Amino acid sequence: RRRQRAHAHLRRRARGRAVMASLPRRSTSATNALPPQVFRDLLDDPAVVSFLQDRSEQAGMHMSEALADPDVQTRLVASCQQRFPAYVGQVKQHLATLAADPDWRMYTGGLRAFGLEQAPAPLAPVVLIGGVASCACACGDLAMPTQALADSIGFVLAGYQMLFGVIVVLLEAKVSLVQLSRLVDACHTWLLETAGFLSNLALRGLFYIFLGNLWMCFAKYSHFAAWPCGVFLNIVGVLCIFIRLLGFEVRVDKVAARYQAVPMRETVT
Repeated sequence: RRRQRAHAHLRRRARGRAVMASLPRRSTSATNALPPQVFRDLLDDPAVVSFLQDRSEQAGMHMSEALADPDVQTRLVASCQQRFPAYVGQVKQHLATLAADPDWRMYTGGLRAFGLEQAPAPLAPVVLIGGVASCACACGDLAMPTQALADSIGFVLAGYQMLFGVIVVLLEAKVSLVQLSRLVDACHTWLLETAGFLSNLALRGLFYIFLGNLWMCFAKYSHFAAWPCGVFLNIVGVLCIFIRLLGFEVRVDKVAARYQAVPMRETVT
């Protein structure tokens, strides 16, 4: 009986090996894939950024070209061994491909691209007027300090609507105009980075409908222009959604600097 059980156990194991051998194996490309966040964190390392700047200055090349430098690649691998030892092999394997990728080269050069969808030229001013109208209505309530005591709900709402109106104006204004002011440009970049969903015109349309409903719901706490402003923002929101669904949106690409905390060194002659 013991021999019979042993032979049966061996037959089951052999049958199991045959079944496992017949299953498709996972591809090595899938298992060796390098997560983009790992490589992004390596490039954001202050020590790597400083080394990139020093190396680019010594070699007389732009930082976007320094990623293909052997010394820079060695420094990246060393940083990966310290921070992400499990991905050292993947970094070595994909480093040459990543160094030739134009997006990663731009990222290495201290630049970052943002995509923003806006309404086409004939309708863009109409959408921009919606944000300006919201700011104007909010200013009407905030201009009266006594409103904070007599009608605290309306006053707080006006503060929120003022902030939301400024966001609308920033997103709908031309990027070339926004970049005229360093402070405004920094706020615009921060907004695209932290609230990236608003770069989608359809989602921004839902945001405008929300603002319009706020003005309409609290019209009795505000002045007479709150109701028309709310209706106009609802129309603008629906218009943005239809523009996006019909494919008439205009995509605007903005390139912004990343290395704000690491200033470029000045050479003393």
